[in-house]
Amino acid sequence: MSVTRYDLLGLAAVDSHDAPEVVAHELEARLGRFAVPAGGERVAEIDLAPLPAEGMPGLAPDHLQSQRGFTLTTVEGHSVAVLPYRAQADIVLLPGDPLRIRYAPRPGVAGKLSALLQYALQCVLLRRDSAMFHGAALVRDGRGLVLTGLQGARKTLVMLNLLRQGWDFLADDRFLLQAGRAHMFHDSIPLMPHHFAALPWLEGQGEAARNFARRAGRMRGIARWCERHIPSYLTPRLAKFHNAPLMVRPDDLFPDCKAVAEAPVSDVVMLVGGITGCKELDLPEAVEPLSIILDVEFQNYLRMALELKVRGVELCPPTVPVLERGLTGARVVELGVPEAASVDETVQEVLRCIARA
Repeated sequence: MSVTRYDLLGLAAVDSHDAPEVVAHELEARLGRFAVPAGGERVAEIDLAPLPAEGMPGLAPDHLQSQRGFTLTTVEGHSVAVLPYRAQADIVLLPGDPLRIRYAPRPGVAGKLSALLQYALQCVLLRRDSAMFHGAALVRDGRGLVLTGLQGARKTLVMLNLLRQGWDFLADDRFLLQAGRAHMFHDSIPLMPHHFAALPWLEGQGEAARNFARRAGRMRGIARWCERHIPSYLTPRLAKFHNAPLMVRPDDLFPDCKAVAEAPVSDVVMLVGGITGCKELDLPEAVEPLSIILDVEFQNYLRMALELKVRGVELCPPTVPVLERGLTGARVVELGVPEAASVDETVQEVLRCIARA
């Protein structure tokens, strides 16, 4: 049996047993920087393994159909969550210590498994008074700036502009928050076609960016043709292919940019819509909307966690108390920028906002 272990700062360890190539590749892409030698006395908090060929014992056919994306049942006296696929158990989540995840080793399972694994990691981290935080993080003069907000809040666009202005990179999209410090989760930036559309200068930041921008332009033309000539039920698959990101390291875009593994969180800017202006928030006032931003990232699993809680199984602790302790000492501001504002105007508002400290 082959075992690969990933250890996130000693807070959450994942053991992956006998992973097929497609799953091993996904885990390496997501967690490769946390790989450590397997074994030792410590038991990993999360245990991953393929389902046995005969499937999970105790699952009835009605457990393999769901309009919600999951079903709950009892196996050997314990509540489990089943994520079905084509009337088969695709992924089975078995709460406990360790938290076990079993999956069907089919070619398309990797992305679905990765999403659930990140939620499982969040649950384990919250138990360790830490969190996987949704936002971009940058560093200047040893001070960490966090940009957070719901999807579409322009976090990545602002971050790219600040990197261009000489800030250092810590995270895009997600990082680990622990005891007032931000720790890098991924060392790359997922660039999408809309980033190139909003930032014309981005295409000139290296050969990979230039090639991706050209391919994105061709794909837009192909997508328009397909919308006119291809059945609509195939459109989601085409959109998924069109929206595949370019994973790029920050120093590939900005040669002088440094990647910082960790830094204290000094300022948190929460980008919101519907209002304008910069408002400083007390931490007790800020943690509620911040916790919503974190929870929305895992919305596909919130109902599952709530239904497990009704059965007496607490899968994931609440985020508010962890944020209250994890952001102690940080300055949190809420920044509303008009939708009509340009990216440059948004960047200037962010800089003015944090300069008021």
